[in-house]
Amino acid sequence: MRRARQAGPFLSLVGASFLWALIPVFTRYVMRSGQLGAYTLAFGRFFFGLIALWVALRLQGRRLSFRGHASRWTVLAGIALGADLVLINHGFKYTTAIVGGLLSNFSFPVMMLLGVVALKEQFGVRKGVGALLVLAGVCLAAGNGQSLAAMLRSSRWTGNLLVLGGASAWAVYALCHKKSTRGGAAVTEGLIAILAVGGLISLALAIGTERLPLNLSAAGCGSVLALGLGCTGLSYALLGFGLKHVELVTAACVTALTPALSVFFGHLLLGEPLTFYAALGALLIGLGIVAAAEKRITAPIPPAYPRNTPGLPPARSSPGVVSGN
Repeated sequence: MRRARQAGPFLSLVGASFLWALIPVFTRYVMRSGQLGAYTLAFGRFFFGLIALWVALRLQGRRLSFRGHASRWTVLAGIALGADLVLINHGFKYTTAIVGGLLSNFSFPVMMLLGVVALKEQFGVRKGVGALLVLAGVCLAAGNGQSLAAMLRSSRWTGNLLVLGGASAWAVYALCHKKSTRGGAAVTEGLIAILAVGGLISLALAIGTERLPLNLSAAGCGSVLALGLGCTGLSYALLGFGLKHVELVTAACVTALTPALSVFFGHLLLGEPLTFYAALGALLIGLGIVAAAEKRITAPIPPAYPRNTPGLPPARSSPGVVSGN
């Protein structure tokens, strides 16, 4: 029984990595087929992601409450996440699922930079090595053995730039989300509020510029449902559960599977060519994510006195403990 409890959080992280790796495949399919516009697809992901997170919240026996989440950081996080989805949707019109999936990991070094500048986090040797490895992998995947002149002439390069912009927007979302959940705010409720903001923005853009097609195929409907319910809502729920019980180093090692899985799924499901540069880029990105992981305390430090000792303040847990969700 104890071993099963320990395996649950680990498997939840594996499931989240599996779902993230499918995002480029489903997005590329929908955008390449032209069945939905970029804004409509973004709204679909937000809408069905909200449903999945609400169900997860109810399964935990909790009620939805936005108390403590009505802040400018929540709004900014929703705007940034909306920009991420719209940019990568546009990007996958031109680039492949394999290359775009690898380029989305550009958010990793951008998050490091934002952490140092905005949150005054430390930037050690391990983080530096990890960022360089990820950047090297991204460059290999973007170039794919082409010369600079050939890349600039290719329409795929436009898609690559859009995906890189989306990855940067996701890093801004991560920063704003972290700011919005400080002070003990629950993570799931905060994420629901952020998705609601992003959904409203993408809906407004879709109404003004796009028309919902009436001939959406069964495969197109399934892709939108998979992106919203699974790759957006369920993946974040699994990630939140896993991070509560697994050390950050272990979590980084598991999520480092995502680049390799995205290459595998792009080749298997869409028949995209698997090149040496994409495979090497996936390896470098995975190594960079693992290299930059820092081990932190995940178990509470026992108090030096009983919790209910009269006249003493309440005992505090270790700052490394994830609480509230």
